[in-house]
Amino acid sequence: MPIPVPALDDRSYPDLVEELQARIPAHTPEWTNVRKGDPGDAINRCAAWLIDTLLYRANLIPERQRLVFLQRLGIPLKPARAARGLVSLVRDQDDATNEIVLVPLASVQGSVNFETRNEVTVLPVQLEVFCKRRLPDAEKQRLAGVLDGLQRVYHVTRAEPYVTTPVFPGGQADPAGFDMIEGTVDKSLWLGLFVKDEKLLDAVRETLSRGASGGAHLLSIGVAPAVAVAELSEEVSVQARIPLTWEISFRRAGGEADYLTLERVADSTEGFTRQGVVRLALPERQFIGAPEDDPRALLAAGVGDYPPRLDSPKKMARLACWIRMRPTERINNLKLSWVGINAVEIDQRQTVSSRVIGKSEGTPNQQFRLPGQSVEEDTLILEVEEPGLGYQRWRRTDDLALEGRDARAFVLDSEGGLVRLGDRVHGWSPDPGMQVRVVTCRFGGGEAGNLPPGSLTKVSGKDITGATVQGGIKAEQRLPTLGGARAETIAEAELRIPSWIRNQNRAVTAEDYRRLAAETPGVQLGRVEVLPRFKPQQRMSNVPGVVSVMVLPLSVGLDVQDGHGREEILNAVRESIRLFVWSLPPGGPDGQGWPLGRAVSDRELEVAVARVPGVKAVRGILLFEQDGSNWRRLRTTTDGAVRLTLQAWELPELRSLVTVEGADAPTNLTLVAPNPFADGNGTGMPAPGIPVPVVPDMCS
Repeated sequence: MPIPVPALDDRSYPDLVEELQARIPAHTPEWTNVRKGDPGDAINRCAAWLIDTLLYRANLIPERQRLVFLQRLGIPLKPARAARGLVSLVRDQDDATNEIVLVPLASVQGSVNFETRNEVTVLPVQLEVFCKRRLPDAEKQRLAGVLDGLQRVYHVTRAEPYVTTPVFPGGQADPAGFDMIEGTVDKSLWLGLFVKDEKLLDAVRETLSRGASGGAHLLSIGVAPAVAVAELSEEVSVQARIPLTWEISFRRAGGEADYLTLERVADSTEGFTRQGVVRLALPERQFIGAPEDDPRALLAAGVGDYPPRLDSPKKMARLACWIRMRPTERINNLKLSWVGINAVEIDQRQTVSSRVIGKSEGTPNQQFRLPGQSVEEDTLILEVEEPGLGYQRWRRTDDLALEGRDARAFVLDSEGGLVRLGDRVHGWSPDPGMQVRVVTCRFGGGEAGNLPPGSLTKVSGKDITGATVQGGIKAEQRLPTLGGARAETIAEAELRIPSWIRNQNRAVTAEDYRRLAAETPGVQLGRVEVLPRFKPQQRMSNVPGVVSVMVLPLSVGLDVQDGHGREEILNAVRESIRLFVWSLPPGGPDGQGWPLGRAVSDRELEVAVARVPGVKAVRGILLFEQDGSNWRRLRTTTDGAVRLTLQAWELPELRSLVTVEGADAPTNLTLVAPNPFADGNGTGMPAPGIPVPVVPDMCS
């Protein structure tokens, strides 16, 4: 049974009044008529109030002892987490042709103020994103005659028609994400850099090609993947990075298109596994331009490797160049929620510099309060004045008890915004009158920083010359800021005491690893699996001293619709199978996600299909596994079942699903679901067929 923790005295104010009244006959028997309003009754109630106050303070003793115990253990409260996000900075002057380079920590203001985390070059261009959208089968059939004519005009044996389509129109984000692999014919996104007025085109191209310091300008492209992390891949121990290349267009003498690969200077997206900024070095002037877009001047405009045809002379007159983003290796999908330029990462913190926070009294264990709470530990620089030496920098330590007498060290309470100095036994204590100052410190955080799009608009900061920038730039926030969380409460910290005493900073049991993974800030977890003695890089089991933690991200749920129409039934069957082999709850055979290493059986899948309302009979289920670009059918085992066996660390991945009605299951998936990357130029990347634009009739 749990250990009860009794209160020192649980009597309430009404209980005390009642008890005092009950004692009247024993002490003052002559007072026989006790009524409210009597002087004696008022005295009794006043005494009860005083006793109740004393009991309240007495009952605080256990709470105080718990807090003292928590303090002695050295378990600080966890500070508030700062919300983070991305914004695009744009020039708000129509005739601007120069760039502005903002240094880090520029203020981005709204209902809650943020700061930029990195340097950003604000270039005088606007972004419009386009793609070569793949036509659905119904539209292809409707345009069959047009496609035949296009193949004859362009002398190609197989044309892959496309329609030039804006992506993220108006700069707005798409929470569901746009799949640049499945939704396009060339597996690419085309970023058009436009000027506001065609008269400024030459000047802007000159600006793009030459930095203020004489070096290359950096184009900052913000990217928000539609999922938090990449899907589980061959690299179990790390997130799979997306191999991408960035190319800028320029124009040959005859108007033909050519491309130059851009150098990627920095990438905080970590290979498109998280929201961040990619910084690209722009080339010299002769490698910045746009090829011919008019098919009457250049027949190949928009065909094959050319940029998507816009068929708008006014728009083309404002186009500085194209930036093409495409994968360099075969990937199945890549969904993006937003792409923007002049982008910079921001967080919900404020910076304080050169602030004196107090004078030393010469006593041991002095504490000084910082200008704010929830301090970003790595940004705190503290200096203490010493006689004849001026200000000297002190270092942060986790425990002064481990420091020597002369150590210039301090302990930081990040949540409370306090620093504590030594006692001249463990760590030095400054002489009386010596000042303590903060050179720089960033603080802030909380749930108030989780803002919807459009909340941040104003920008102010300094450029690389040190001049203040308070105009000419505005912020466009297309994505919400996320990750802000309040500081830990004392009650929550007390709940951590048992696990801290049991484990301290060690992970011993599988539950310890799950708990540490769950405490990772800013990550939404759907499931955590612990694999003892398993080394993922070499796929080796029974390795002493190795523990692997597999984290599956939280994603969208499934909404299975029941019905009795043919298409509805087939769709419900597909969703039922997907849900059955899904790795997160409510998927899997027991609703807890598919277990690691469990084989996939055709008999279990048949039961899942039979449960779908409207299914009269199941004619058969065939299982395949992918072998390169081909599908290999799994054979029946000795017990008559078909199973896809998995290693102890593996989960099933549903790569292709074909359902048919009124016939046996198909035995060849290659004919039904061809590989879109096959028959390429040796790299496996381009889709089969030559991309050809399908546009309205043009008047000559």
